[in-house]
Amino acid sequence: MRHAQCMDAADKETHHSRCGPKHDREPCNEHMCTAWSFGQWSSCSVTCGDGIQTRDAICVDRDGRQLDAGRCNYRERIVQKPCSRPACPSWKVGEWTPCSVSCQDGWSTRRVSCVNAFGEDVRSELCLPRGDQPATHRQCNQGPCPFWRTTDWSACSVSCGSGVRRRTAECIYREQVVDQSFCGDASPPSIQQPCNLVPCTSWEVSAWGPCSVTCGNGTQTRRAHCVSGPKKEPVKDFLCDK
Repeated sequence: MRHAQCMDAADKETHHSRCGPKHDREPCNEHMCTAWSFGQWSSCSVTCGDGIQTRDAICVDRDGRQLDAGRCNYRERIVQKPCSRPACPSWKVGEWTPCSVSCQDGWSTRRVSCVNAFGEDVRSELCLPRGDQPATHRQCNQGPCPFWRTTDWSACSVSCGSGVRRRTAECIYREQVVDQSFCGDASPPSIQQPCNLVPCTSWEVSAWGPCSVTCGNGTQTRRAHCVSGPKKEPVKDFLCDK
């Protein structure tokens, strides 16, 4: 609508009857009034975690009659929105225990449980849709165990009879000599042992006999035989000639 006056040739207002029809109105906004009619929001699409809610929307006129959706396209149509539920159950893992052995191959374990949003233990199958259960055991290797390393035996301390032979023993850990306590409670290897070679031989002699003459130069004799070992057992004479 607009204001209209009847004017004469001198541009002065005169009675409207001297003018034609007054054109002070014209139609506007000839579009039909429409709006989206929304349904109820659906339940959240998930029972835990983040999901969405949806609703239906139809285009209607002011009398509620359904129209083609294109008639409402100029209006915002919100049919989806995010929704959240308590966090889904998830796997909770503890710290790995120390290896079950101090050397060589052993096992380490940890506690694995399925917990809900409040940290409470729940059935494991509730966590399975979100991934396999983490391992509760793993192999661990602590490297080689300490061990005793010995040298070769020495030669016997004597060439005959009873003697000893010796060697050294060291506790080795990771290629280094360490204190014997590293090799455990077991006694270290012997580092000395007896050696018994052939028994020693010697000449066993009797007392000298009387002189072969009563005056002048003569000779005395005695018996001699080769014996072996502490029991002085008779053996061949050539064994005493060595």
